[in-house]
Amino acid sequence: MIEKGYGRWLTWLAERGLLDPERTPGARTNSADVAAYIAHLQIVNRGYSIPTRVQQLGNAMRAIAPESDWTWIVRDAERLRGQTIPARKRPPAPSRPVKPPVDAARRCVPVAEWPAIDQAAWAAALRPGAPLEPGGLAARWAPATRRKVENGYGRWLTWLVARGELDSELAPGARVNPDNVAAYVEDLCVVNRGYTIQGRVQELGNAMRAMAPESDWGWLLRGADRVRSQTVPARNKRARLRSPEELVALGERLMGEADAGDATLESAVRYRNGLVIAFLAYRPNRARNLTMMALGQHLVRRNDGWSLVFADTETKTGQPLDQTFPTALEPRLERYLAVYRPILLTRGGRQPAGPMTALWVSQNATAMIYDSIAYWVRRNTREAFGVALSPHLFRDCAATSIAIVNPEHVRDAAGILGQSSLATAERYYNQAQGVEAGRRYHDTLAVIKKGSRKRAAGRRDASPALRGQRRDGPNGPVADPVPEA
Repeated sequence: MIEKGYGRWLTWLAERGLLDPERTPGARTNSADVAAYIAHLQIVNRGYSIPTRVQQLGNAMRAIAPESDWTWIVRDAERLRGQTIPARKRPPAPSRPVKPPVDAARRCVPVAEWPAIDQAAWAAALRPGAPLEPGGLAARWAPATRRKVENGYGRWLTWLVARGELDSELAPGARVNPDNVAAYVEDLCVVNRGYTIQGRVQELGNAMRAMAPESDWGWLLRGADRVRSQTVPARNKRARLRSPEELVALGERLMGEADAGDATLESAVRYRNGLVIAFLAYRPNRARNLTMMALGQHLVRRNDGWSLVFADTETKTGQPLDQTFPTALEPRLERYLAVYRPILLTRGGRQPAGPMTALWVSQNATAMIYDSIAYWVRRNTREAFGVALSPHLFRDCAATSIAIVNPEHVRDAAGILGQSSLATAERYYNQAQGVEAGRRYHDTLAVIKKGSRKRAAGRRDASPALRGQRRDGPNGPVADPVPEA
């Protein structure tokens, strides 16, 4: 900074013809010239740039001409700083919302605070197997599943403590019976809603299967299923669904708007968001796989096209996932890689970043985390449709669209969603059957209504021919009047 400040002083001297290369730096610096320099700075600069330049000049003189006293320049800089009005008043930093403390009654006790007998049972459940020994049930679970079950069991322990029923000497399975589980569910219904209640019961059942495998916990898991069947979702997911065509159109619109102007940081963000939305409409991958996508590792070039490759350790189902990148989006992807991703990597050209393989890059030249991706997806879908869609909801949009538009191929949803079984696809297939039944019923009503109109029209057409014929009246046969010619 001092080098730049002194260079600015030399530029001013050269412009005024005062730069004599034969004179020493100290000999070129006097109070008159410095006063003129300050006056010049006040014309072309503003805010704290002026006292900063003077301060830099004073520090340079103190370093390269220490035989002289340069405190007068430093004092001038301090005086100018005290008289300076900021060029722009920086708004106060927004205060972060204070996160409410966790309700003690709803706390999930961490494993380190479990009773010793519970910790030992959980450690046994996590113990990997040997060639001749199966090992613990939880050893084969994904880390996310383990954390979920740990939280659910920690919530159960909190409830036991609140009721004074936690006996640290009892084995985990001895504390769980139909009566106290029923009371647990009743209390959950007071403080929770939607599928959270079912999830807590399911987590407790899974914990018991792993920690007390000698007992039969089918009754507990069946209870979780009953709770799920009776649960009313906290939010209406169906009302927020959009067709993949609408989602692709939104992504294309955002990318088109970015291409319509200059290639700036703002347009790069817009283009990236549009590509994410369009990609999810074609390939509604899970959050983990969407976030981890890296060039050369997960997004690879094959036979003049692009493919998505995830190892078995990188998927929820434990099965490798190999997909083609949507052909319709390949030109968009290549433009993102060639034009907009480099802009994001350099923060709009301000700061070059180091090597990075992440496909989705933030405006701060960092790999995007899921929360950031989800924020932009929700924001853009809310602006377009009036309702916010999370990236995970794109999976429902894809499966539901297949089930309704092309129900005979609904089982393809399992492959698109990366499911290990057809259970999810069957759920949407059943939904499709309901939709198709509704359509057939409406078609039937339309046929009935059309037939009723034809019969009514036939009666109107036949009525003149019937006139003049005898018919039974209240007092005997009567003749209908014949219309005049």
